Amino acid sequence: KVFAQTTAELIRKYKIEKSVVLQSFDHDLLEECQDVLPHVTRSFLFHSEKNFADLAARRGATRVSPNFRLLTPKTMGRCKDLGLVVTPYTVNRVTAWRQALKMGVDALITDYPRKLSTFLDSLS
Repeated sequence: KVFAQTTAELIRKYKIEKSVVLQSFDHDLLEECQDVLPHVTRSFLFHSEKNFADLAARRGATRVSPNFRLLTPKTMGRCKDLGLVVTPYTVNRVTAWRQALKMGVDALITDYPRKLSTFLDSLS
């Protein structure tokens, strides 16, 4: 609870409740943060759990960040059925960016934001 309280104090101090997303593999910690920061968006990270959408929904998540390798048209469809915002990590290759866009991800996490920006510009 100390971490959640300290995080809440900092978020309130800097008045960033509407612009911050708390993201973690520690789902219990995200629930603690929900208790003290009910209006702050939380994103549940998943490394290998294939049923990540259902696990996140059971915890009241509105956003998930699965490992990109877990994302398939079927898992993406399940996320959308559950109303989840999907932000996979770590998507670093052009072929993966194309796949992610085709599946309809809401955002993505990459180590190469400039390259991604150039890629996205090339699509328009």
